[in-house]
Amino acid sequence: EFSAFITKHNKNYINENDTNYRYNIFADNMDIINKHNNEIKEKGHTFEMGMTQFTDLTNDEFKSGRSGCLKKPIIKNNKLYCSVTSSPPPSDFSWVKHSPKVVTPVKNQQQCGSCWAFSTTGSVESANAIKTKKLVSLSEQELVDCSGPEGNMGCGGGFMTQAFQYIMDNKGLCSEKAYPYTASDGQCQSGNCTNV
Repeated sequence: EFSAFITKHNKNYINENDTNYRYNIFADNMDIINKHNNEIKEKGHTFEMGMTQFTDLTNDEFKSGRSGCLKKPIIKNNKLYCSVTSSPPPSDFSWVKHSPKVVTPVKNQQQCGSCWAFSTTGSVESANAIKTKKLVSLSEQELVDCSGPEGNMGCGGGFMTQAFQYIMDNKGLCSEKAYPYTASDGQCQSGNCTNV
């Protein structure tokens, strides 16, 4: 089952120790999934659980890698907060509803904790499209690989503010097509493409 999971979700582990570590997490998560599903009628569960591309992550890894926080997020009143102060977001807003051609299709960060890069490119793509009337998908991988000097840690987490700083320092960002996403940390290749 783990081999099928690796193939289906194109997982690449660093070495045998990492593979064994991920296998043990996967096995624990599958036990939780199977126990829950076997108790649906008995316990009155209203949903079924299943394997996803995140089944090889611990709960803490999943939360910290997808919260935009460099450190472990704080959970208060069932809400997730980074350990920095920020103003609350608006309760509702959708550029899709208000300006249909300024939002790229949904993307998938996969096993890499790069949500900060995706939120950065998403906002810059939309701002650029609003200004230029041309929607261009930008490279999250460039941010993952190249914005370490600004304080980001690739697949280990980062902040939009530091990613914006990289874009300003670099005077732009490559397109997604020119610098495609690999869902892993890599060497900076920003010199191989033209900034948008």
